[in-house]
Amino acid sequence: MTFSTPGWGIVQQIYQSLVNYNQSSYTTFVPVLAKSWSVSTDGFNYTFVLRTDVFISNGDPFNAYVMWFSLYRAIVMNQAGSFILKKTFGSPD
Repeated sequence: MTFSTPGWGIVQQIYQSLVNYNQSSYTTFVPVLAKSWSVSTDGFNYTFVLRTDVFISNGDPFNAYVMWFSLYRAIVMNQAGSFILKKTFGSPD
Protein backbone atom coordinates (compact mmCIF):
# COMPACT_ATOMS: atom_id res chain seq x y z
CA MET A 1 0.00 0.00 0.00
CA THR A 2 1.17 3.48 -0.67
CA PHE A 3 -0.01 7.05 -0.39
CA SER A 4 2.98 8.62 -2.14
CA THR A 5 3.43 9.50 -5.78
CA PRO A 6 6.66 7.48 -6.18
CA GLY A 7 4.98 4.47 -4.56
CA TRP A 8 2.25 4.46 -7.21
CA GLY A 9 4.89 3.79 -9.85
CA ILE A 10 5.56 0.44 -8.18
CA VAL A 11 1.89 -0.34 -7.53
CA GLN A 12 1.00 0.27 -11.19
CA GLN A 13 3.63 -2.27 -12.25
CA ILE A 14 1.83 -4.95 -10.19
CA TYR A 15 -1.86 -4.05 -10.31
CA GLN A 16 -4.01 -2.72 -13.12
CA SER A 17 -6.92 -0.32 -12.71
CA LEU A 18 -10.13 0.22 -14.59
CA VAL A 19 -8.83 3.50 -16.01
CA ASN A 20 -5.67 5.55 -15.75
CA TYR A 21 -4.73 9.17 -16.18
CA ASN A 22 -3.98 10.25 -19.70
CA GLN A 23 -0.24 10.95 -19.69
CA SER A 24 -0.74 14.54 -20.76
CA SER A 25 -3.72 15.38 -18.52
CA TYR A 26 -4.95 14.75 -15.00
CA THR A 27 -8.54 15.45 -16.03
CA THR A 28 -8.89 12.93 -18.86
CA PHE A 29 -8.59 9.17 -18.57
CA VAL A 30 -7.72 6.23 -20.77
CA PRO A 31 -9.16 2.72 -20.47
CA VAL A 32 -7.11 -0.09 -18.90
CA LEU A 33 -9.34 -2.91 -17.60
CA ALA A 34 -12.46 -1.04 -18.67
CA LYS A 35 -13.27 -0.80 -22.37
CA SER A 36 -15.48 2.22 -21.83
CA TRP A 37 -17.50 3.97 -19.16
CA SER A 38 -20.30 6.45 -18.69
CA VAL A 39 -21.13 8.86 -15.89
CA SER A 40 -24.65 9.67 -14.73
CA THR A 41 -25.88 13.23 -15.15
CA ASP A 42 -25.56 13.85 -11.40
CA GLY A 43 -21.95 12.58 -11.45
CA PHE A 44 -22.53 10.00 -8.71
CA ASN A 45 -22.81 6.79 -10.75
CA TYR A 46 -20.16 5.36 -13.04
CA THR A 47 -20.93 2.41 -15.30
CA PHE A 48 -17.96 0.49 -16.67
CA VAL A 49 -17.91 -1.92 -19.60
CA LEU A 50 -15.16 -4.39 -18.73
CA ARG A 51 -12.68 -5.96 -21.12
CA THR A 52 -13.29 -9.65 -21.80
CA ASP A 53 -9.77 -10.50 -22.98
CA VAL A 54 -8.14 -10.19 -19.55
CA PHE A 55 -7.19 -13.06 -17.24
CA ILE A 56 -5.93 -13.17 -13.67
CA SER A 57 -2.55 -14.80 -13.01
CA ASN A 58 -4.24 -18.10 -12.12
CA GLY A 59 -6.02 -18.20 -15.50
CA ASP A 60 -9.47 -17.12 -14.30
CA PRO A 61 -11.19 -14.45 -16.41
CA PHE A 62 -11.44 -10.87 -15.16
CA ASN A 63 -15.08 -9.91 -14.59
CA ALA A 64 -17.34 -7.76 -12.40
CA TYR A 65 -17.16 -10.23 -9.50
CA VAL A 66 -13.36 -10.05 -9.48
CA MET A 67 -13.53 -6.25 -9.38
CA TRP A 68 -16.10 -6.28 -6.58
CA PHE A 69 -14.11 -8.82 -4.56
CA SER A 70 -10.97 -6.73 -4.87
CA LEU A 71 -12.72 -3.68 -3.40
CA TYR A 72 -14.56 -5.73 -0.76
CA ARG A 73 -11.32 -7.44 0.32
CA ALA A 74 -9.64 -4.06 0.80
CA ILE A 75 -12.54 -2.92 2.99
CA VAL A 76 -12.69 -5.99 5.24
CA MET A 77 -8.90 -6.13 5.66
CA ASN A 78 -9.29 -2.74 7.36
CA GLN A 79 -5.75 -1.61 6.58
CA ALA A 80 -4.55 1.94 5.99
CA GLY A 81 -6.53 3.53 3.19
CA SER A 82 -9.61 1.33 3.59
CA PHE A 83 -11.42 4.30 5.13
CA ILE A 84 -11.63 5.78 1.62
CA LEU A 85 -13.50 2.73 0.30
CA LYS A 86 -15.70 2.51 3.44
CA LYS A 87 -16.73 6.11 3.01
CA THR A 88 -17.47 5.62 -0.68
CA PHE A 89 -19.05 2.15 -0.70
CA GLY A 90 -20.15 1.72 2.91
CA SER A 91 -18.84 -0.66 5.50
CA PRO A 92 -19.82 -4.37 5.29
CA ASP A 93 -20.03 -4.50 9.13
